[in-house]
Amino acid sequence: MTAALLAAVLVDPAGLAPLRERFAAWQARLTDDGIDPAAATAVRLAIDGWWTARLLGLGEPDAALHEQTRRYLMEEIDRATRH
Repeated sequence: MTAALLAAVLVDPAGLAPLRERFAAWQARLTDDGIDPAAATAVRLAIDGWWTARLLGLGEPDAALHEQTRRYLMEEIDRATRH
Protein backbone atom coordinates (compact mmCIF):
# COMPACT_ATOMS: atom_id res chain seq x y z
CA MET A 1 0.00 0.00 0.00
CA THR A 2 2.68 2.47 0.98
CA ALA A 3 4.80 1.77 -2.08
CA ALA A 4 1.77 2.03 -4.35
CA LEU A 5 0.76 5.38 -2.86
CA LEU A 6 4.25 6.83 -3.16
CA ALA A 7 4.64 5.46 -6.69
CA ALA A 8 1.34 7.06 -7.67
CA VAL A 9 2.55 10.44 -6.47
CA LEU A 10 5.84 10.14 -8.33
CA VAL A 11 4.67 8.49 -11.55
CA ASP A 12 1.16 9.86 -12.02
CA PRO A 13 0.20 12.66 -9.65
CA ALA A 14 -3.14 13.00 -11.45
CA GLY A 15 -3.94 9.46 -10.31
CA LEU A 16 -4.45 10.86 -6.83
CA ALA A 17 -7.37 13.00 -8.01
CA PRO A 18 -10.02 10.71 -6.44
CA LEU A 19 -8.19 10.82 -3.11
CA ARG A 20 -7.82 14.60 -3.33
CA GLU A 21 -11.55 14.89 -4.05
CA ARG A 22 -12.41 12.67 -1.06
CA PHE A 23 -10.20 14.72 1.29
CA ALA A 24 -11.72 17.96 -0.04
CA ALA A 25 -15.21 16.58 0.63
CA TRP A 26 -14.23 15.59 4.17
CA GLN A 27 -12.78 19.05 4.77
CA ALA A 28 -15.96 20.69 3.49
CA ARG A 29 -18.06 18.54 5.84
CA LEU A 30 -15.86 19.55 8.76
CA THR A 31 -16.11 23.22 7.90
CA ASP A 32 -19.90 23.01 7.70
CA ASP A 33 -20.37 20.75 10.75
CA GLY A 34 -20.99 23.47 13.31
CA ILE A 35 -17.71 22.83 15.11
CA ASP A 36 -15.07 25.55 15.11
CA PRO A 37 -13.53 25.03 11.65
CA ALA A 38 -10.00 25.59 12.98
CA ALA A 39 -10.48 22.95 15.70
CA ALA A 40 -12.03 20.49 13.24
CA THR A 41 -9.22 21.04 10.75
CA ALA A 42 -6.53 20.70 13.43
CA VAL A 43 -7.97 17.36 14.50
CA ARG A 44 -8.27 16.18 10.87
CA LEU A 45 -4.67 17.12 10.14
CA ALA A 46 -3.53 15.39 13.34
CA ILE A 47 -5.39 12.24 12.28
CA ASP A 48 -3.95 12.47 8.76
CA GLY A 49 -0.44 12.63 10.22
CA TRP A 50 -1.17 9.82 12.66
CA TRP A 51 -2.49 7.64 9.83
CA THR A 52 0.57 8.43 7.71
CA ALA A 53 2.95 7.63 10.57
CA ARG A 54 1.25 4.26 11.10
CA LEU A 55 1.10 3.54 7.37
CA LEU A 56 4.79 4.27 6.84
CA GLY A 57 6.04 3.07 10.25
CA LEU A 58 7.39 6.53 11.09
CA GLY A 59 7.61 6.93 14.86
CA GLU A 60 4.17 5.57 15.56
CA PRO A 61 3.19 5.52 19.26
CA ASP A 62 3.08 2.32 21.29
CA ALA A 63 -0.33 0.92 22.22
CA ALA A 64 -0.65 2.88 25.48
CA LEU A 65 0.30 6.21 23.92
CA HIS A 66 -1.93 5.43 20.93
CA GLU A 67 -4.88 5.13 23.30
CA GLN A 68 -3.93 8.25 25.28
CA THR A 69 -3.66 10.21 22.05
CA ARG A 70 -7.02 8.96 20.83
CA ARG A 71 -8.62 9.98 24.14
CA TYR A 72 -6.96 13.41 23.97
CA LEU A 73 -8.28 14.06 20.48
CA MET A 74 -11.77 12.92 21.47
CA GLU A 75 -11.68 15.34 24.42
CA GLU A 76 -10.62 18.16 22.10
CA ILE A 77 -13.52 17.35 19.78
CA ASP A 78 -15.89 17.40 22.77
CA ARG A 79 -14.53 20.78 23.86
CA ALA A 80 -14.94 22.20 20.34
CA THR A 81 -18.56 21.06 20.15
CA ARG A 82 -19.43 22.83 23.41
CA HIS A 83 -18.48 26.26 22.09
